[in-house]
Amino acid sequence: MKNFSDRLNFILKNKGLKNADLARLTGIFSGTISKILRNERKPGIETIEKIVDALELKPAETQWLIKGKNLSDLEALTLIEEAKEKDPETKKFLETFDKALGGNQEAIDTFKFMVNSLEKKWKK
Repeated sequence: MKNFSDRLNFILKNKGLKNADLARLTGIFSGTISKILRNERKPGIETIEKIVDALELKPAETQWLIKGKNLSDLEALTLIEEAKEKDPETKKFLETFDKALGGNQEAIDTFKFMVNSLEKKWKK
């Protein structure tokens, strides 16, 4: 995801929130939120802090929202859930593999690679 607005839209979608919800949670005018979500306005530090607090983002999620680096756990989990919905065999495999990760960074990186590969396959 290329910009702040894309990433914020992604987070809102995954939390089941709309721009009006974010406006209410942050106290920011809904027009301002709409402009941020359409990438017509860049949020300042104070606005970003309100958004992060309202959405209760973890430090890694906050870094991803602001800088867009790395596949976030949130993004990976969303892709995993999509995979589970598409195919029962994939669901069973992913659940088994997820349990086997157990904090092993190499396994986690492999898992994220697999999820990315699946995402590319589905987009074809």
